[in-house]
Amino acid sequence: MACPAKFWEENVVPDAAEHGKNILIRLYKEDPAALGFFPKYKDIPVSELGNNADVKEQGAVVVKALGELLKLKGQHESQLHAMAESHKNTYKIPVEYFPKIFKITDAYLQEKVGAAYAAIQAAMNVAFDQIADGLKTQYQTV
Repeated sequence: MACPAKFWEENVVPDAAEHGKNILIRLYKEDPAALGFFPKYKDIPVSELGNNADVKEQGAVVVKALGELLKLKGQHESQLHAMAESHKNTYKIPVEYFPKIFKITDAYLQEKVGAAYAAIQAAMNVAFDQIADGLKTQYQTV
C-alpha cells in the first residue's frame, strides 16, 4: 500500500515553503475571501504574494503540519482537536476551508509532481478526506 506520509516527506517537505506558498496562493485566487484570515498580508493583492516572506512562512507551516498529520496514519484525533480549537476559535477559519485546500493541494501535486503523485493520489485523497472529516467532527466539539 502506498504511504502518503513517505511521499509527502520525500516530495513536498524538502521545499515546504515554496510548495506551501503556491498552494496558498491558489487558494486565495480561487477564494479571495480566504485572504481575510491572514492579517499579515490580507491587504496585499494576490498577484503580489509570490515574493512575500509571510506567505512562504505560512505555506511552510501548512505543509509541515499536514506532514505531521499524515505520519500519524489516521491516529490523529488529539492533534485534530487542538487544530480545530485554534482554527475555529482563534483564527476563525470555517471548517469548509479544509476540503477546499486539500482539493487545491491534490491539483497542485498532480501538476508539479506528476507520475510520482499519480501512484499515491488515491491514498493521499483518502488521507485528506480522513483529516477533513476528523476536523469537521472536532469543530462540533470545540
